[in-house]
Amino acid sequence: MGRKDEDVEVVDRKKNLPAEGSPPVIAGLHALSGRDLLNGLLDRESPGEIVRGLSCEDFYWALKRIGEDDCLPLLALASEEQWQFMLDLELWKEDRLDNLKSFQWISRLRQADILRLARWLLSEGQALGYIYLFRNLQVEVNTDEEPLLDLQDGFMTLDGVYYFRPLDRKQSPEFESLLRGMAAEDLLRFQGVLSGLAGLIPAEAEEEMYRIRNVRLAEHGFLPREEALSVYTPLPPSAAVRGADKSHRTAEPDPEFVREAAVAPLMMAPAAGLFSEVAFSIDDPVLLDRMRLEFSGLCNLIMSADGVIPEDVKDLEKVCRRAAGYLNVALEYLCGESIPLAKMQVRDTALLTLFRIGFGLTVELGRRARGWIKDSWYSACGLSHRFWGDQWGENLRGILQSRGHYPSGAGDEGDFRGFRNIRELNESESILKRIIALDCLLGELFPVVDFKSSIIPGCEITVQAVLITSWARKCLGGEFAFSPVSPEEAGRFLAMLKGVVSGKGTMGTARRNQFISFFLERSSGVLKSCEGLEEALADVWTDFYDEYRDVRVEDPDPRFSRLLVIES
Repeated sequence: MGRKDEDVEVVDRKKNLPAEGSPPVIAGLHALSGRDLLNGLLDRESPGEIVRGLSCEDFYWALKRIGEDDCLPLLALASEEQWQFMLDLELWKEDRLDNLKSFQWISRLRQADILRLARWLLSEGQALGYIYLFRNLQVEVNTDEEPLLDLQDGFMTLDGVYYFRPLDRKQSPEFESLLRGMAAEDLLRFQGVLSGLAGLIPAEAEEEMYRIRNVRLAEHGFLPREEALSVYTPLPPSAAVRGADKSHRTAEPDPEFVREAAVAPLMMAPAAGLFSEVAFSIDDPVLLDRMRLEFSGLCNLIMSADGVIPEDVKDLEKVCRRAAGYLNVALEYLCGESIPLAKMQVRDTALLTLFRIGFGLTVELGRRARGWIKDSWYSACGLSHRFWGDQWGENLRGILQSRGHYPSGAGDEGDFRGFRNIRELNESESILKRIIALDCLLGELFPVVDFKSSIIPGCEITVQAVLITSWARKCLGGEFAFSPVSPEEAGRFLAMLKGVVSGKGTMGTARRNQFISFFLERSSGVLKSCEGLEEALADVWTDFYDEYRDVRVEDPDPRFSRLLVIES
């Protein structure tokens, strides 16, 4: 959308619009540092009630914002249900329990509240306790019939019957503390756990734990990955409800689901964008609750589909940006910049449907690109995406990915990210049209066999270099072909363009028009009407002009001449 004054207004709304019943400190999660968030919670009159009143997702997001090294006070205030949700997300690597993370998180819980952890591991968390101890302890039993006479060093006992030793001796203090806590809580159940380790079948126990874990997470929208991938099933724009189906609009969400829905995801959606503008201008509490519930579920579904295991809150913010981005694409495609129309669309259509529509628009662009590449001149020549230059090449590489991506800016991590608005999608579509038009032009001008033989081994060329260098040879009175010019020819060519014999000069509009007309005249009638050809040629000239307008005609150096190929 790009309206700075409206972006500021959206941010202000986000600061002043916490969900009903949620602590303002959580509603402002997107703007707080970890220390400020922790202090904001601990400074409340009843911090325990506030923390335990958070949804499991909000608790988890707050935990990630505060950081694993500083989260002990938050863990101490949390409920066992919040613990379980956190462990369900943190301890698993695909369908396997991560032993290192299990040790790290149980150690943090032990430091936060050893007695409550011991009680939990002997009751609701018993399955985790069994497999955790089985993987990390060596246990020996001392009986009257078979007394232990020659125990190795490192074994400890709390009752004179069961002796245990951690497989990793460095972890002895942690395990001794944990087992003492369990024994103090209930000695008989503690002994039952140790005696049961001998009969445990770890593969079966882990499989059952994974099944139950998936059932628990499915209640929060975290489906198994193979099911969650349906979020990336494209839908056509016609799938959007146009007011005919009122069920989505009138059905009020279950109050219990609303209470348990996360506040943080909607608050952390980027302020810029039609979706955020709609979300934070809604004055209908029922509709706002539904949006909060649906957006939280959508983010959870994306995390499951992408296999995201958050290391910190930045990973969670990326999920929010991805969800909001494709919602922006869909709403802007369907409603333009009209907030009233977008409100109606959100009211009538599920956010999951809108996300799949926005994603489908990007997939369609990638499908067109792959369809063109199969019979393209550039592919027949065996060229890489770098042939189209930095910007065009990266855009092409992004939309060719299975899920279609946009090149990241300097502030983003990684090479690509999801589309965030219709402007980015239109930009990539425009670049694709230009690339296809130039590919058709090159196919008419340069037979594949001849062009491949003209490529200098080890020399990386671009479409701009091919067109500019070939045109330069023709302007100098030679044959139209792609091959390097000599340094003297390069100097004469630049002097001719600048209208000077030597020194600096300007390459005026007349030269630009001459360049474009030259290639349009050499094109077939069909190609002349090809969408984007003239704009593509203008872009090539602009790149050339920006790079060579201040180059002195005596100075063309083959080492630094990128768009005019000069003999070494």
